[in-house]
Amino acid sequence: MDNDSSDAEAKAAGMMTDEFLRRAFERTTGDVGDPEADALLAEIKRRGLDI
Repeated sequence: MDNDSSDAEAKAAGMMTDEFLRRAFERTTGDVGDPEADALLAEIKRRGLDI
């Protein structure tokens, strides 16, 4: 995935509610290197949320 897509995913994650963010991460593979999972996990950590 290119940087523009990664940036868009990170921006979208920043607009999600905490619960929606947790649920979105649970629907990913959670694998390291999965851009979607990585972006969601980074936002979860930034907010100090438990998963």
